[in-house]
Amino acid sequence: MGTVTHFPGARSAPTPEPEPIRQRRTFAIQRVRLNTEGYDSQGAYWGVGEPLYVAVGTASSQTGVTLWVRARDREGAKRQVKQAYPGAQFYR
Repeated sequence: MGTVTHFPGARSAPTPEPEPIRQRRTFAIQRVRLNTEGYDSQGAYWGVGEPLYVAVGTASSQTGVTLWVRARDREGAKRQVKQAYPGAQFYR
């Protein structure tokens, strides 16, 4: 299983979350399409390997959070998000 990493911006260096945030957040998860060389449609390099997913979470009174995870499928990506945010819920 991969590691959940928080990226403040799509092209910035990864910084791990200091500790799980135990509040309810609702996440939208989407697979990021990469070409055979590991680049996305914007030209950012992500490397090759398991599929890449982006999870964008919102909370009613807080700023959003974006997580990038590698997983075999959407369910695997959801499990990783739940490890970092145990109260996470997901849009369909």
